[in-house]
Amino acid sequence: MNLPLPISDSQHLQAPIFHREDHRIHLLILALDYANSSQRLPSVSDAKHIEDLARQCGVHEVVTLYNHQCAKDAVRKAIKTAGSRCDVNDYFILYYEGHGTVLRDPDFQGTHDEAFVLVDPSGKADWSRVFLGEIRGRHRSL
Repeated sequence: MNLPLPISDSQHLQAPIFHREDHRIHLLILALDYANSSQRLPSVSDAKHIEDLARQCGVHEVVTLYNHQCAKDAVRKAIKTAGSRCDVNDYFILYYEGHGTVLRDPDFQGTHDEAFVLVDPSGKADWSRVFLGEIRGRHRSL
């Protein structure tokens, strides 16, 4: 049964119903351990659990980029490729596990943007290689 979930006194969010014949789910997993950095994380191990869960749940397309594969150009290409495969009723999920940072937004004084910390082609964390919200299009957020 699909019932509204209480969000606050003035809002309700309808729980999504997923039917395989109505839409497809596209999942892109990005995970970085930063092995060539002093700020290492156990991200890939955790992300592989998400990958296994997604496959068990019948997610239509699971694409993974781990460690050195998470260079800025590769991430952009993977997002655009997944987006090009999405139909109007499909869902695109980006699962990111890695460092994030906050940058001053040059377009708006006094505001900040959040960004992912990606890697250079050798797999080393490169704080200048961040990915901001550069992908535009029609989307729904759950």
